[in-house]
Amino acid sequence: MMNLTSTMMIRKFYKILFDPGQTTCFSETAFGTSVYHIDSIQETYPTYSKLMYLSVNSLHTHRYDSNVTCYRNFLIENDNIKDIKEQIALIKKLKMPYSTVTFSGSKSLHFIISLETPLQDESMYRYIADWIHNIINDGLPEEMQFDSKTKNPSRFSRVPGGTNVKYEKDVNGELIKDSKGNLTVKSKTTQSLIDLKGRVPDEVMEAWLLAHEHLKPTIKQYDEIIPNDVANPLLLKKWTGYLLENGIHKGKRNTSIFEIANDLYQAGFQVEEAIKYIHDEAKHLEDFPFSEVETTIRSAYKGRERNINASAKNSD
Repeated sequence: MMNLTSTMMIRKFYKILFDPGQTTCFSETAFGTSVYHIDSIQETYPTYSKLMYLSVNSLHTHRYDSNVTCYRNFLIENDNIKDIKEQIALIKKLKMPYSTVTFSGSKSLHFIISLETPLQDESMYRYIADWIHNIINDGLPEEMQFDSKTKNPSRFSRVPGGTNVKYEKDVNGELIKDSKGNLTVKSKTTQSLIDLKGRVPDEVMEAWLLAHEHLKPTIKQYDEIIPNDVANPLLLKKWTGYLLENGIHKGKRNTSIFEIANDLYQAGFQVEEAIKYIHDEAKHLEDFPFSEVETTIRSAYKGRERNINASAKNSD
């Protein structure tokens, strides 16, 4: 594989993933929700290089799973295997059909499977997404597994030709600002387009899935659509906003942050999104190491995930 990031190749990337006239979300941050016409995205505009994220499927209005208009594309990502060549080798070993590959600019490749024929609804999409992940994670130790949080249809991938920006942090994990209040940039890396193949024919995808029929999920898991998991601050409780704005009592900080983290989880925030949100929004935490805040948030999220896994086992 080699770097194919050029205007012609980037346009081919969008042609594979989307049909003319479709819209999806493009954003400079992980919190973007606004959608734009695919046809209006111009790779030669100066603003294009600032983009980091795009939703893998077409959307209308805003970035929510319920707003997906075409269930065609699946994102496959592995942050746990640090060696990029090893990630590629594993996908080849699995013989997984894919359409595009983009380097995140950090530590992973984003493989996208774009189906020749889109699926009929979100329930079937999640069923196939689980089947794919059952296959690619089969036999892998937990510390090497592919990211299971990429399975929702409005999931963000990386904009090819965009920029992955990392910011400096101090020893307590706090973002460092310069004298003008701007965040100090640690690094900027181009999110390179690495490979393009085209949409996966129906018979190819079906043959690959059926070659692993023993890993097929059970239908009963998909009687109800999993709630939307895109971060939505509007779903947060009023007391969460009050505590973040007015400060948390020193004697109850861990307890309060734990409860705020649970509220963020309920509102669709992924753990890294929750950490950033609390870091940016919480007031009066200057004398409280943010590393302790982050530890509490991660503990809350692990507890919620354990409860979900336990419930899933009990329902089998």
